[in-house]
Amino acid sequence: MIKKTMAIMLALTGLLGSCSPKTSVSAPSAAPGPAAGGQKAAAYVMRAQIYKTSEPVADRVPIQLSESGQVISYPAPSDVKNQQPLPLIDGWLLDRRGITPTSAFTTYTYSDYSALPSAPSTGDLLKAVGPGKVVRIVRLPMTPSQAASDTATVNALIRSGLKGCEVIFP
Repeated sequence: MIKKTMAIMLALTGLLGSCSPKTSVSAPSAAPGPAAGGQKAAAYVMRAQIYKTSEPVADRVPIQLSESGQVISYPAPSDVKNQQPLPLIDGWLLDRRGITPTSAFTTYTYSDYSALPSAPSTGDLLKAVGPGKVVRIVRLPMTPSQAASDTATVNALIRSGLKGCEVIFP
């Protein structure tokens, strides 16, 4: 069970990532108490990420596409409440939805999408893909909740040239 849980955690942190060093998880720290077999369990911390897009899309709901352009993931209307990215300086956005290089932005606004009684079909979502694409993604040296509660520090990182952060795309 512990191995399965750790595999899931590694997969999730691979999506959201960490900051330097260039790994998909931060340096593990010992969690209190022994794990199975008397070993200490490693604690993994998800890291916040910011992104830039080719066009303004902060108010549009993203979906995930495969490399071949098929819909592989999309939110339920109830999942997008209070999930709009937070605007930062110089056109950067603080990710709150799990943006990847294959994210596509629909023409649905967050408020319109959250009011839908159910999610659109994948065909309708593909028809609703609008202009704008992800052009850069950077992992920050803080958790998503820290970044959301302290955007001034995130903006300071941006002003510093994102020193100590990991560019994960392109």
